[in-house]
Amino acid sequence: PETGGLDALITARCAHLTEYQDAAYAERYRAQVEAVRHRETSMLPGVNDLAVAVAESLFRVMAYKDEYEIARLFSEPAFKRTLDQTFEGDYTLELNLAPPFLSRIDPATGRPAKRKFGPWMLAVMPRLARLKWLRGNIFDPFGYSADRRLERQLLKTYPALVDRLLDSLRPDNHRAAVEIARLTSEIRGFGPVKQAAAESVLTRQAALMDAFESTQTADRAA
Repeated sequence: PETGGLDALITARCAHLTEYQDAAYAERYRAQVEAVRHRETSMLPGVNDLAVAVAESLFRVMAYKDEYEIARLFSEPAFKRTLDQTFEGDYTLELNLAPPFLSRIDPATGRPAKRKFGPWMLAVMPRLARLKWLRGNIFDPFGYSADRRLERQLLKTYPALVDRLLDSLRPDNHRAAVEIARLTSEIRGFGPVKQAAAESVLTRQAALMDAFESTQTADRAA
C-alpha cells in the first residue's frame, strides 16, 4: 500500500483497538507501527512494506478474539440488525458457546464442547463486555486457558521481535525482515489448531531470525 493506504490502515486499526480495549492500548499499536515506518522510510524512501506487515501482524496479536470481545460483538446494534435482516417472523435464537467453567473437553477435538444457550444470554453480553478491563490481568477468569496464555505471550514477544528487526535492518535484508514480520499473521484458529499453528510459526520465525541476526553480526565483523 501507498503511504495513504498505511495511514488509513493505522487509523482503522486504532479505532478498533480503542473499542476493543481503550485509547492507551490503541496508542501502543500506533507508536510501534510509526516507529517501524520511520526506520523503514529513512532507509528506503517511499517503501512501507515492513510497516504494513507489522501493522497487520501486530493488530492480529493485540485484537485476539477472547470472551470479552465476543461479548462486545454480540452486544453491538449491528448484530441485532443482521439477525432482523436475515430472519423473518418469530424466530428463536440459540447461542452455541463453550464457557470455560461449564464446558467439558471434547475428546475428539481436544477443545471445550459447546453448549446451547437461549436468547437470555444476549442480556449477559453487555455486562461481560464491560469487564474488558480484566483482560490479561491476574483477575481475568478466562485468562488461564492455553489460548489466552499463548495470546499474552505473543503480546510480549512480537513487539520485541519487531524491535530486533529494526536494530538489524538494512536495505539488503529488508525483504527478509518483511517475511519474518508477516509470519505471526499465520497463527490462527482456536484450541489445538491455534497451538499447532503457533508452534510451527514460532519455530520458523526463530530460525529465520537467527539467520537474519547472524548475517548482520558477520558483516560487522568483516
